[in-house]
Amino acid sequence: MKERAILEKIVTGCSACLSNLVGVYLHGSLAFGCYRREVSDIDFIAVTEAPPTQTEKRKLLDFILSLTPDVPPKGIEMSVVTLSDCLNFSHPMPYTFHYSEGHRQPAEEDPDAFCRRIGGLDPDLAAHFTVIRAVGITLRGKPIHEVFAPVPWEAYLESIRFDVESAEADILRDPVYVILNLCRVLAAVRDHAVLSKEQGGHWGLANLPSVHHRVIQSALDAYTKDSSLCQDETDLLAFARFMKEQF
Repeated sequence: MKERAILEKIVTGCSACLSNLVGVYLHGSLAFGCYRREVSDIDFIAVTEAPPTQTEKRKLLDFILSLTPDVPPKGIEMSVVTLSDCLNFSHPMPYTFHYSEGHRQPAEEDPDAFCRRIGGLDPDLAAHFTVIRAVGITLRGKPIHEVFAPVPWEAYLESIRFDVESAEADILRDPVYVILNLCRVLAAVRDHAVLSKEQGGHWGLANLPSVHHRVIQSALDAYTKDSSLCQDETDLLAFARFMKEQF
């Protein structure tokens, strides 16, 4: 199924499952225009007037799980948040429902229990909201500027820095993601830039010492051309250490 058809299905499903839907907003690689089905997921936020009921959460979960055969290998990452929280930003932001590929097993094993316990505070939402305000796409509902209040820059930085705290431990397990993510985080720190992973990689090539260019280019090639990343572990760890020292 083509991504446009998946997005249309997402909008229809959210509208059917959430009785007081305000809107559905796309962020991530699809919004940035650098989506690659092989390596990207589909990211969106659903905003509601009031928190969904347990019945609505279960309907929404069943719907999202039904999309599994059609979505890319990395799946869907989505959250449901209320309009009042969006308009009165706090960090970390409250959410009333969340799903990503990492939740699939517990969601499938006991969906009712999953729906009962899901909800809380998510520091990642500061980054997601910042991206929505910068490049987000309204799939349905009110315009972005009427829904999402500005995110303080320090909250955005804290959110994306949190995502690379364990870079040295993670870079050997998921090198492409970590390399490009480190680049976009440093671009935010130095240049006040809100970038995609791909854009972050190009920023790194333009702004970081040449000794690290081979690692960055290899990650970009793997991300954009689906090629293998062949880098020595020593070089990867050296890159992670260097980047962490810059923050």
